[in-house]
Amino acid sequence: GIPPNIDVTVASPSRMYDYYLGGGCHFESDRELAKQVISMVPEVPAAARANKAFLGRATRYCLAHGVRQFIDIGAGIAGVSSTHAITQRIAPEAKIAYVDKEGVAVAHNELLLQGNDNATVIQADVLHPEDIFDNQELREMIDFRRPIAVLLGLVLPWISDAENPAGVLASCAKPLLGGGYLIASQITADGLPDDVRTRVLGLYDRSTTPVASRAPDTLREWLSSDGLTLVDPGVVFVSQWRPEEAADAELRPERDMVYGGVAAVPARG
Repeated sequence: GIPPNIDVTVASPSRMYDYYLGGGCHFESDRELAKQVISMVPEVPAAARANKAFLGRATRYCLAHGVRQFIDIGAGIAGVSSTHAITQRIAPEAKIAYVDKEGVAVAHNELLLQGNDNATVIQADVLHPEDIFDNQELREMIDFRRPIAVLLGLVLPWISDAENPAGVLASCAKPLLGGGYLIASQITADGLPDDVRTRVLGLYDRSTTPVASRAPDTLREWLSSDGLTLVDPGVVFVSQWRPEEAADAELRPERDMVYGGVAAVPARG
Protein backbone atom coordinates (compact mmCIF):
# COMPACT_ATOMS: atom_id res chain seq x y z
CA GLY A 1 0.00 0.00 0.00
CA ILE A 2 0.90 3.66 -0.24
CA PRO A 3 2.08 5.21 3.06
CA PRO A 4 -0.67 7.57 4.29
CA ASN A 5 1.39 10.79 4.22
CA ILE A 6 2.29 10.54 0.50
CA ASP A 7 0.73 13.01 -1.93
CA VAL A 8 0.67 11.01 -5.16
CA THR A 9 -0.69 13.95 -7.17
CA VAL A 10 2.69 15.74 -7.14
CA ALA A 11 5.56 14.16 -9.07
CA SER A 12 8.63 13.12 -7.10
CA PRO A 13 12.11 13.16 -8.73
CA SER A 14 12.95 9.89 -6.98
CA ARG A 15 9.94 8.10 -8.50
CA MET A 16 10.57 9.78 -11.88
CA TYR A 17 14.11 8.35 -11.74
CA ASP A 18 12.60 4.92 -11.07
CA TYR A 19 10.44 5.42 -14.18
CA TYR A 20 13.51 6.37 -16.27
CA LEU A 21 15.19 3.15 -15.09
CA GLY A 22 12.18 1.05 -16.06
CA GLY A 23 11.13 0.32 -12.46
CA GLY A 24 7.56 -0.12 -11.25
CA CYS A 25 7.31 2.30 -8.30
CA HIS A 26 5.74 5.44 -9.75
CA PHE A 27 2.37 7.11 -10.02
CA GLU A 28 0.51 8.87 -12.83
CA SER A 29 1.91 12.28 -11.79
CA ASP A 30 5.49 10.94 -11.96
CA ARG A 31 5.00 9.33 -15.38
CA GLU A 32 3.32 12.43 -16.79
CA LEU A 33 6.19 14.75 -15.85
CA ALA A 34 8.89 12.19 -16.74
CA LYS A 35 7.42 11.74 -20.22
CA GLN A 36 7.50 15.51 -20.76
CA VAL A 37 11.18 15.58 -19.73
CA ILE A 38 11.98 12.68 -22.09
CA SER A 39 10.12 14.37 -24.97
CA MET A 40 12.54 17.30 -24.64
CA VAL A 41 15.69 15.33 -23.77
CA PRO A 42 15.41 11.75 -25.08
CA GLU A 43 18.79 10.85 -23.51
CA VAL A 44 17.48 11.15 -19.94
CA PRO A 45 16.73 7.41 -19.42
CA ALA A 46 20.20 6.54 -20.79
CA ALA A 47 21.75 9.09 -18.43
CA ALA A 48 19.84 7.53 -15.50
CA ARG A 49 21.15 4.08 -16.49
CA ALA A 50 24.69 5.48 -16.85
CA ASN A 51 24.45 6.90 -13.33
CA LYS A 52 23.24 3.56 -11.96
CA ALA A 53 26.09 1.75 -13.75
CA PHE A 54 28.63 4.24 -12.33
CA LEU A 55 27.35 3.63 -8.79
CA GLY A 56 27.76 -0.10 -9.40
CA ARG A 57 31.36 0.27 -10.62
CA ALA A 58 32.20 2.64 -7.76
CA THR A 59 30.72 0.19 -5.25
CA ARG A 60 32.80 -2.67 -6.70
CA TYR A 61 35.88 -0.42 -6.55
CA CYS A 62 35.27 0.07 -2.81
CA LEU A 63 34.76 -3.68 -2.32
CA ALA A 64 38.06 -4.35 -4.12
CA HIS A 65 39.71 -1.92 -1.70
CA GLY A 66 38.49 -3.73 1.38
CA VAL A 67 35.25 -1.90 2.22
CA ARG A 68 32.47 -4.17 3.52
CA GLN A 69 30.03 -1.53 4.81
CA PHE A 70 27.90 0.80 2.70
CA ILE A 71 25.50 3.59 3.58
CA ASP A 72 23.38 4.41 0.53
CA ILE A 73 21.76 7.81 1.11
CA GLY A 74 18.85 8.94 -1.03
CA ALA A 75 18.95 5.46 -2.48
CA GLY A 76 15.41 5.70 -3.78
CA ILE A 77 13.70 2.47 -4.77
CA ALA A 78 16.16 -0.42 -4.66
CA GLY A 79 16.01 -2.66 -7.71
CA VAL A 80 18.01 -5.43 -9.33
CA SER A 81 21.24 -3.46 -9.65
CA SER A 82 20.97 -1.99 -6.16
CA THR A 83 23.80 -1.72 -3.67
CA HIS A 84 22.93 -4.77 -1.57
CA ALA A 85 22.57 -6.95 -4.68
CA ILE A 86 25.95 -5.85 -6.07
CA THR A 87 27.88 -6.05 -2.80
CA GLN A 88 26.41 -9.22 -1.36
CA ARG A 89 26.92 -11.10 -4.64
CA ILE A 90 30.66 -10.40 -4.28
CA ALA A 91 30.90 -10.35 -0.48
CA PRO A 92 27.89 -11.97 1.24
CA GLU A 93 29.08 -10.57 4.58
CA ALA A 94 28.88 -6.95 3.35
CA LYS A 95 26.47 -4.75 5.30
CA ILE A 96 24.25 -2.10 3.75
CA ALA A 97 22.09 0.62 5.24
CA TYR A 98 19.66 2.35 2.89
CA VAL A 99 18.55 5.86 3.82
CA ASP A 100 15.71 7.74 2.16
CA LYS A 101 13.31 10.50 3.15
CA GLU A 102 10.56 9.19 0.84
CA GLY A 103 7.98 6.93 2.46
CA VAL A 104 7.34 5.04 -0.78
CA ALA A 105 11.03 4.14 -1.18
CA VAL A 106 11.40 3.14 2.47
CA ALA A 107 8.28 0.94 2.41
CA HIS A 108 9.38 -0.72 -0.84
CA ASN A 109 12.92 -1.35 0.40
CA GLU A 110 11.71 -2.78 3.72
CA LEU A 111 9.69 -5.36 1.76
CA LEU A 112 12.61 -6.10 -0.53
CA LEU A 113 15.05 -6.59 2.34
CA GLN A 114 12.90 -8.91 4.44
CA GLY A 115 15.04 -11.84 5.54
CA ASN A 116 18.31 -10.05 4.65
CA ASP A 117 20.16 -9.83 7.97
CA ASN A 118 22.95 -7.71 6.52
CA ALA A 119 20.80 -4.87 5.21
CA THR A 120 18.52 -2.31 6.80
CA VAL A 121 16.55 0.74 5.72
CA ILE A 122 15.92 3.92 7.69
CA GLN A 123 13.83 6.99 6.93
CA ALA A 124 15.86 10.18 7.29
CA ASP A 125 16.71 13.32 5.35
CA VAL A 126 20.27 14.00 4.16
CA LEU A 127 19.76 17.66 5.13
CA HIS A 128 19.94 16.42 8.73
CA PRO A 129 23.00 14.14 8.67
CA GLU A 130 22.86 13.65 12.44
CA ASP A 131 19.50 11.88 12.00
CA ILE A 132 21.33 9.40 9.78
CA PHE A 133 24.61 8.85 11.58
CA ASP A 134 23.14 8.83 15.10
CA ASN A 135 20.30 6.49 14.12
CA GLN A 136 20.24 3.50 16.47
CA GLU A 137 19.17 0.99 13.82
CA LEU A 138 21.87 2.15 11.43
CA ARG A 139 24.52 1.94 14.16
CA GLU A 140 23.48 -1.62 14.96
CA MET A 141 24.18 -2.55 11.33
CA ILE A 142 27.23 -0.37 10.59
CA ASP A 143 30.46 -0.36 12.65
CA PHE A 144 31.94 3.15 12.52
CA ARG A 145 35.32 1.85 13.73
CA ARG A 146 35.80 0.17 10.35
CA PRO A 147 35.88 1.53 6.77
CA ILE A 148 32.56 2.64 5.29
CA ALA A 149 31.58 3.86 1.84
CA VAL A 150 28.82 6.46 1.70
CA LEU A 151 26.90 6.70 -1.57
CA LEU A 152 25.21 9.94 -2.60
CA GLY A 153 24.00 8.95 -6.04
CA LEU A 154 22.16 11.93 -7.56
CA VAL A 155 21.37 13.36 -4.12
CA LEU A 156 23.18 16.69 -4.51
CA PRO A 157 21.03 17.92 -7.45
CA TRP A 158 18.04 18.03 -5.10
CA ILE A 159 19.88 20.10 -2.48
CA SER A 160 19.60 23.80 -3.29
CA ASP A 161 22.56 26.14 -2.80
CA ALA A 162 20.67 27.70 0.11
CA GLU A 163 20.68 24.28 1.82
CA ASN A 164 24.50 24.13 1.71
CA PRO A 165 25.31 21.00 -0.33
CA ALA A 166 29.05 21.35 0.39
CA GLY A 167 28.28 21.26 4.12
CA VAL A 168 26.02 18.23 3.69
CA LEU A 169 28.80 16.40 1.83
CA ALA A 170 31.33 17.31 4.52
CA SER A 171 28.95 16.06 7.25
CA CYS A 172 28.65 12.72 5.43
CA ALA A 173 32.45 12.37 5.23
CA LYS A 174 33.11 13.44 8.82
CA PRO A 175 32.09 10.22 10.63
CA LEU A 176 34.18 8.07 8.26
CA LEU A 177 37.61 6.69 9.11
CA GLY A 178 40.60 6.27 6.79
CA GLY A 179 39.94 3.53 4.27
CA GLY A 180 36.42 4.83 3.73
CA TYR A 181 35.04 6.42 0.56
CA LEU A 182 32.50 9.00 -0.51
CA ILE A 183 30.74 8.34 -3.83
CA ALA A 184 28.73 11.18 -5.38
CA SER A 185 27.10 12.14 -8.65
CA GLN A 186 25.49 15.37 -9.83
CA ILE A 187 23.50 16.68 -12.79
CA THR A 188 24.53 19.37 -15.22
CA ALA A 189 22.21 20.81 -17.84
CA ASP A 190 25.05 22.89 -19.36
CA GLY A 191 25.25 20.64 -22.44
CA LEU A 192 21.62 21.34 -23.37
CA PRO A 193 20.50 24.21 -25.63
CA ASP A 194 19.42 27.22 -23.53
CA ASP A 195 15.71 26.98 -24.31
CA VAL A 196 15.59 23.23 -23.58
CA ARG A 197 17.53 23.69 -20.34
CA THR A 198 15.12 26.37 -19.14
CA ARG A 199 12.07 24.26 -19.95
CA VAL A 200 13.41 21.06 -18.37
CA LEU A 201 14.43 22.83 -15.16
CA GLY A 202 10.98 24.42 -15.22
CA LEU A 203 9.33 20.99 -15.36
CA TYR A 204 11.22 19.91 -12.24
CA ASP A 205 10.01 23.08 -10.52
CA ARG A 206 6.56 21.44 -10.66
CA SER A 207 7.80 18.34 -8.80
CA THR A 208 8.29 18.03 -5.04
CA THR A 209 11.92 19.20 -5.40
CA PRO A 210 13.46 21.54 -8.01
CA VAL A 211 16.74 20.39 -9.57
CA ALA A 212 20.03 22.26 -9.15
CA SER A 213 22.27 21.99 -12.21
CA ARG A 214 25.97 22.47 -11.36
CA ALA A 215 29.26 22.46 -13.26
CA PRO A 216 31.65 19.53 -12.66
CA ASP A 217 34.26 21.84 -11.09
CA THR A 218 31.89 22.36 -8.16
CA LEU A 219 31.77 18.67 -7.25
CA ARG A 220 35.52 18.40 -7.91
CA GLU A 221 36.11 21.08 -5.30
CA TRP A 222 33.73 19.52 -2.76
CA LEU A 223 35.28 16.05 -3.12
CA SER A 224 38.80 17.44 -2.70
CA SER A 225 38.20 19.44 0.48
CA ASP A 226 38.74 18.47 4.15
CA GLY A 227 41.56 16.08 3.27
CA LEU A 228 39.47 14.02 0.82
CA THR A 229 41.45 12.67 -2.15
CA LEU A 230 39.79 12.00 -5.49
CA VAL A 231 40.33 8.51 -6.87
CA ASP A 232 41.49 8.45 -10.52
CA PRO A 233 40.09 9.57 -12.97
CA GLY A 234 38.64 12.24 -10.66
CA VAL A 235 35.27 13.86 -11.37
CA VAL A 236 34.18 12.93 -14.89
CA PHE A 237 30.99 12.20 -16.80
CA VAL A 238 29.76 8.94 -15.31
CA SER A 239 30.21 6.82 -18.44
CA GLN A 240 33.91 7.82 -18.39
CA TRP A 241 34.51 6.73 -14.78
CA ARG A 242 36.53 3.47 -15.06
CA PRO A 243 34.35 2.02 -17.83
CA GLU A 244 34.38 -1.78 -17.82
CA GLU A 245 32.91 -2.30 -21.28
CA ALA A 246 32.03 -0.36 -24.39
CA ALA A 247 28.40 -0.02 -23.23
CA ASP A 248 29.57 2.00 -20.20
CA ALA A 249 30.85 4.68 -22.55
CA GLU A 250 27.89 4.55 -24.94
CA LEU A 251 26.86 8.20 -24.62
CA ARG A 252 28.64 11.24 -25.90
CA PRO A 253 29.99 12.52 -22.57
CA GLU A 254 28.49 16.01 -22.96
CA ARG A 255 25.00 14.50 -23.33
CA ASP A 256 25.48 12.30 -20.25
CA MET A 257 24.21 15.16 -18.07
CA VAL A 258 25.46 13.21 -15.06
CA TYR A 259 29.00 13.28 -13.73
CA GLY A 260 30.49 11.83 -10.58
CA GLY A 261 33.52 10.88 -8.57
CA VAL A 262 34.83 8.84 -5.69
CA ALA A 263 36.85 10.39 -2.87
CA ALA A 264 39.04 8.48 -0.42
CA VAL A 265 38.74 9.49 3.23
CA PRO A 266 42.07 10.31 4.91
CA ALA A 267 43.34 8.52 8.00
CA ARG A 268 42.14 10.64 10.92
CA GLY A 269 44.12 11.66 13.96
